[in-house]
Amino acid sequence: MSNITIIPINANGEPISVTLAIPNFPQSIGGVVWRFNADKTFDVKAGLFTTTAGEVPLGAPSVVDDKIFLVEGAVIHHNDNPPTPYQVVVTITQNGKIIHTEVPSENGSGKIGTDNVPFLYRFQLVS
Repeated sequence: MSNITIIPINANGEPISVTLAIPNFPQSIGGVVWRFNADKTFDVKAGLFTTTAGEVPLGAPSVVDDKIFLVEGAVIHHNDNPPTPYQVVVTITQNGKIIHTEVPSENGSGKIGTDNVPFLYRFQLVS
C-alpha cells in the first residue's frame, strides 16, 4: 500500500466514522472499506457505502488506533456524452466533528462518460 494519509485521532474520544460523498454532482458512488493491521495484513471488511448510505462506522479509538483503511469505490456512469465532471469527498469524523476531509488522489476527481471510474483512498488512524 502506498500513499497512506495519516490522520490523528483522540484516543479518549468517541467512535470514528468515514463518509464518502459526491456533493454537487449528479453521479452515484458505491464501494467497500477494508481494514488492515499496522503491518498491512488484512483484518476485516469495515463496511459498504453507497450514495444514499455514505457513512461507514469504523469503531472506537482503542479498536482502530494504528489501523490502515483502504477505500475501494467507483463513480457510476450515467452514459454522459460528452463526459461530465465529478469529485468524490472523503470525510473522517470523531465526536460528530470533522477531523479530516480530502479528495482521493487516485481518481477522486475528473470526468466521467460511459464507463464507471474506480477510485482508491488509503488512510491510517493514529492516536
